[in-house]
Amino acid sequence: MATLDRRKLLNDYLTGSMKKTFWFVAWVILLIGLLGCGPSPEEQKKAAEEQRKVAEEKVVAEKRAEYERLISITQEVVRRQLKDPGSAQFRNISSYNSGKNICGEVNAKNSFGGYTGFKPFIHPVGQNFAVIEADIPAKIFFDNICAKVDS
Repeated sequence: MATLDRRKLLNDYLTGSMKKTFWFVAWVILLIGLLGCGPSPEEQKKAAEEQRKVAEEKVVAEKRAEYERLISITQEVVRRQLKDPGSAQFRNISSYNSGKNICGEVNAKNSFGGYTGFKPFIHPVGQNFAVIEADIPAKIFFDNICAKVDS
């Protein structure tokens, strides 16, 4: 019986040792396989380009949202100066002078209820007033203040 016990112990040891060796080798192969599965240089370049495009699109979207916010503020400022703010119609609105001014044209009803025709206006960004053509001659207005379009 003692011999049988020794054989059983030796067999159990070898079997356990083999299992440990098998699992060790399996883990090593798995780790080597995972380390070798990284993206290729072309894939890395493509991913970097995609990230750059996403970042650029985000910047463009943020600038667009800011521009639209400024246009909305400008329209509200101009409306406050009109006889009939609810009748205001806007066109050709753009930013000028590196975004310092918003220029465009507005048409609104006068005291008699008739539309006056489109008149140019300028809104200095950050100010609570706008200058409408009736306040200054149109030639000076366009030539000196709203001469270069930013967006």
